[in-house]
Amino acid sequence: MSDDAPRINAYDPTRIYDRSDRQQPDRSSSKKAVRPPPPPSLPDASFGPLPKPMRMDVAALRRVAPEEPSLRSDIQVRLDAFRERATPVFTVEGTDVAVRIPFRMTVSSEWASDPRNATNAWVVQEHIVRTNESELEQAASAARLTPGDVQRLHEGRATPEQIRAVTQALIDAGHLPPRSGDAPDLQKRVEKMMADHGIGLDCAGYSQQAFLASRGLSRSATGLNPKIENENLSNLSGKGFARVSLVDARPGDLFILSPVKTGEAGHTMIVYDRREATPGEVGELRQQRGFEKGRIQAYVVDSSFGSDGRFDAGGVMRQVWYRNEETKTWARRIETLDPNGRTADEGFQVWPRGGQPLAERVYGRSEDPSGCHAIEGLYRPRGELR
Repeated sequence: MSDDAPRINAYDPTRIYDRSDRQQPDRSSSKKAVRPPPPPSLPDASFGPLPKPMRMDVAALRRVAPEEPSLRSDIQVRLDAFRERATPVFTVEGTDVAVRIPFRMTVSSEWASDPRNATNAWVVQEHIVRTNESELEQAASAARLTPGDVQRLHEGRATPEQIRAVTQALIDAGHLPPRSGDAPDLQKRVEKMMADHGIGLDCAGYSQQAFLASRGLSRSATGLNPKIENENLSNLSGKGFARVSLVDARPGDLFILSPVKTGEAGHTMIVYDRREATPGEVGELRQQRGFEKGRIQAYVVDSSFGSDGRFDAGGVMRQVWYRNEETKTWARRIETLDPNGRTADEGFQVWPRGGQPLAERVYGRSEDPSGCHAIEGLYRPRGELR
């Protein structure tokens, strides 16, 4: 991010924005979509010792049968359930449409009003959001959201259920945008409407809610800030968490990236899985610089990823990141959608190691380490340490 980039009142970087994982299941039928029942609550709602199923070494099991769904841990079952909640189903023109929640980032008033930033994508989008404020407030009232709920909605920290309710209210009030070249179907029209009304989640909003859901925890049972809008998942060591090694990552660990520059935003994710890269993945990665040799681990991570101010990019998704344990090089596969909605594989984005010892840098626009985020670490509740 350049020195003249807007200061961001949110906790997610906006540096890498692809359209991976954009395809949705076919929900063209008018039949109501049926959600699977949520998993049962866990018996322990504290940072104390947790049940054995949650502590099993899923990564080790997956080295034997990496594609076996029955090997999901309790935490993974709940992470799947939360990601499902973050892909709400809306009724639009008599059809049920599943739309994953987009990325939401706020821009400070001074940046939004500065003429020098008039063409900045985030500023342009924020002006649209502010134009639609009265429509959002009316929809929030119809959805019975409180003023506090609306504030959290503005800040990308509302719950998936609140987001679904206000979005459906906007649809019912006739605010769905017309079909267009960049919004040719119902799904994208809903995505555009949500973005134009400032509806979405930032990375910390998604990650901390997913963390709580994965354990059946209430906020009061943790060391997190009681107010979700004031929690950016920094300084976790002072909030009941312990830092753990990357090679020991387990489902449910919080994956924290530091800001590129002081005063900018970092990035937060939650680990869904850590496993050995498959032979097919290794074969492809061997063609990339920094992956010619060495053991490769795959980190499957969930978050709300930045969108570069575009309604049809970023948002809630699951990505696979790869780490060469010998060279400390990272990569992730880049996928986009062509105009017909088909996934196009654009290869890998590779992040080389930074110049400082142990300063592995990832998640940036270029391969320049100075423009990427340092990995602050993985964090796990102290009660879950072996």
